[in-house]
Amino acid sequence: MSNALFMVGEQRSGSNLLRVMLGQADEIAAPHPPHILERMMPLLPIYGDLEQQDNFVTLVDDVCRLVERNPVAWENITAFDRDEVVSRCRQNSLVAVFGAVMDMYAEANGKEKWLCKSMTYIRYSKELDAYFGDPKYIYLYRDGRDVTLSFTKAVIGDKHPYVIAQKWAELQRLCLSEQALSPNQVYGVCYEELTAEPEPVLRGLCDFLDIQVQTGDAGRPSFE
Repeated sequence: MSNALFMVGEQRSGSNLLRVMLGQADEIAAPHPPHILERMMPLLPIYGDLEQQDNFVTLVDDVCRLVERNPVAWENITAFDRDEVVSRCRQNSLVAVFGAVMDMYAEANGKEKWLCKSMTYIRYSKELDAYFGDPKYIYLYRDGRDVTLSFTKAVIGDKHPYVIAQKWAELQRLCLSEQALSPNQVYGVCYEELTAEPEPVLRGLCDFLDIQVQTGDAGRPSFE
């Protein structure tokens, strides 16, 4: 199984910027996320008992179709072999299907690790920890006022500042709680520091992720 990495926090905090940066590393596959858990968890009761293989196979097919129809296509993999996805699952669960799909993407791109930037997955940290064996989390945070302003201008997400602020605060509390419980598992990255001083921030993050940093012509970190 590939090493699982999760970027958590709130959207509009520079997650896509950091995803693209880390996706340049030789070790990390970082696809645009179809938000599998966020979209499928509320639907699980519809599938019934997943220990019944027919129900589980239906779930696998629906997850694969969700990924295959992602607005931003995944590189080097356009369709998933449903039987292979099933065979990779160590248990009949949505988290297992998610892991199998991500593993297959990483392998298709010749990478050892994969990064998921579905920021709200901190809500599923217990399930992720249990299945992936204490994966690493990147807690990306940004000033809540700037997050609010960014959401009001975006084509997605809530628009009322009060609702945005409530969700932002909830996710920060969850991330900080996880960081306090597992300090060696969660690494904080400040968006403002990332954009102002990217080199030291990325070097620290790469050390945490066990990523080899190559030095470019200007003496700056390079993944190429």
